[in-house]
Amino acid sequence: MAKIVDFGLAKLRGQLKITKTGTTVGTATYMSPEQARGEELDQRTDIWSFGIILYEMHTGQVPFRGDYEQAVIFAIFNEKPRPVGQLIPGIPKALDRLMGELLSKDQNERPQHMKDIVARLRSTVKQSERKGRKTESAEPVTRKRKKKYLYAGIVSVLVLLVTAILIFLPSKQSRVQVKSIAVLPFENMSADPENEYFSDGLADELINALSKIKDMRVASRTSAFSFKGKHQDIREVGEQLDVENVLEGSVRKADGRVRVTAQLINVSDGYHLWSEKFDRELKDIFTIQEEISDNIVKSLCVVLSENESRALEKVPTSNFEAYDYYLRGRKLFYEAGRQSLNLALQMFTRATQLDPGFALAFTGLAQAHSWPYLYYDSTEENLQAAENASRTALQLDPGLAEAHVAYGYAVSLSKRFDLAEGEFETALELNPRSFEAYYFYARASFAQGKMEKTAQLYEMAHTMRPEDYQPLLLVVNVYKSMGLEQKTIDASHRGLKVVEEHLQLNPDDVRALYLCAGAYIRLGDQERGLEMARRVLAMEPADVHTLYNLACIFSLAGKIDEALGSLEKAVQTGYAQKEWIVNDSDLDLLRGHPRYQALLADMD
Repeated sequence: MAKIVDFGLAKLRGQLKITKTGTTVGTATYMSPEQARGEELDQRTDIWSFGIILYEMHTGQVPFRGDYEQAVIFAIFNEKPRPVGQLIPGIPKALDRLMGELLSKDQNERPQHMKDIVARLRSTVKQSERKGRKTESAEPVTRKRKKKYLYAGIVSVLVLLVTAILIFLPSKQSRVQVKSIAVLPFENMSADPENEYFSDGLADELINALSKIKDMRVASRTSAFSFKGKHQDIREVGEQLDVENVLEGSVRKADGRVRVTAQLINVSDGYHLWSEKFDRELKDIFTIQEEISDNIVKSLCVVLSENESRALEKVPTSNFEAYDYYLRGRKLFYEAGRQSLNLALQMFTRATQLDPGFALAFTGLAQAHSWPYLYYDSTEENLQAAENASRTALQLDPGLAEAHVAYGYAVSLSKRFDLAEGEFETALELNPRSFEAYYFYARASFAQGKMEKTAQLYEMAHTMRPEDYQPLLLVVNVYKSMGLEQKTIDASHRGLKVVEEHLQLNPDDVRALYLCAGAYIRLGDQERGLEMARRVLAMEPADVHTLYNLACIFSLAGKIDEALGSLEKAVQTGYAQKEWIVNDSDLDLLRGHPRYQALLADMD
């Protein structure tokens, strides 16, 4: 008896069940790479799922496995399934080849239509029958009967599966298609240039809101804001950010009122899909944000789930003044310098004072304590303040993914990794597209020396935000620690491509520069890497994180004295992450040096 199921949502009784409410639709073990990445789908995704079922029918196991969802998706992205012919000797070679093609990670290398698969299956069955007739007379009766029964069963099940797919497979036009959009920073049209924090904040909030929609791919803030003030042609912007649509606008704020203009533009032809002007009181800013988001969703024909609709309608605070301070804090926080972080801390503190129920403001407050602790002020006071603020955010809004990320990050700094992992997992259940959850989860795993899991999480972070150079360039170090030479090289090339594109738009991004320098050295271009490293040193000679990363670069280049000197300065300046130093393979050349050992001893 056969049961026809929706392959993408299938699960086997008694086996791993990892489809979660509110996450990317589909059981991960049956999910295609493009579906896991949230890309536009067509019939080739169902062809992949058919391949998974076919593989499982023959072997009794799925080709991509893992103990948790991220591990399964990592396997889908990075691993090749074991050929069925190795598991089931004697299986027709044509069928073995077909299953390999069905599970190709490149959609173009799979059979493109089910009719092609039907033809190949029929051909395989006929060849097997002919082969069976040739050898049948020489076989014992029991074996002959078993073979006939086996082939009859295989043919019956394949016919049922193929028929079901041909009948029920939706056309390409009827399938849900993931839309893509970039929200550019809104232009500040106010008389006061300091109101830029408000126009930037509006764009930032729209990015955060739209990013929670499953069927919408949104360019990251980092990428979108790299076009700030450049007034490039929309088609060029769309091409560089790899999006189909761009939202741009302006904000004028004065005398208790705000005027917002917004227009949604189709990149391919430059036509406006929607545009509108809003002239309201400042206290109505949340209504404006909701209306803009709602019009984007309608213009792009995106169907929202109930949870997604609630998320777009959710108002973070009823106190506009508190929200205003929160936006000031976010702008300062993104600047990331020591003075900016201190000022951001003041802004977030004021926001929480004005509205003690403002959960997002408390997550900002937690981050404004966590980052100084990590980079230059590793005091118990900062650590405790980060925990307290993030815990308050959780109490105020347990369903806020950002609060779980902030708390997970804070407790990971005090090495309570089990608690941190639980918080990151919860954040991913609430928002499976959260780049921050994957990214900080990876950093916490690295601090514990869990290299395989770290690699999986960094790769997932890259999947969530392909234009962000950090996950790829950081996972290089992880693959190197695991002894995976080819993956180290591949990740270096992939990361270098992304960071070079980023530096074209942001040539003075110090973090991008030193991570790029490390990639050049790993790939053999030591001269270029060291030239870039010394440029970074001239730009930020006293920044603790820069000093640490320069130590890694000099170590990779074999410059032992320079590496040790930079590492010592980093620790003297406030770098306190001993676990990172211990697990960082970039520093392997320093391990046996007395100065390195003395430095670690002083950190105890």
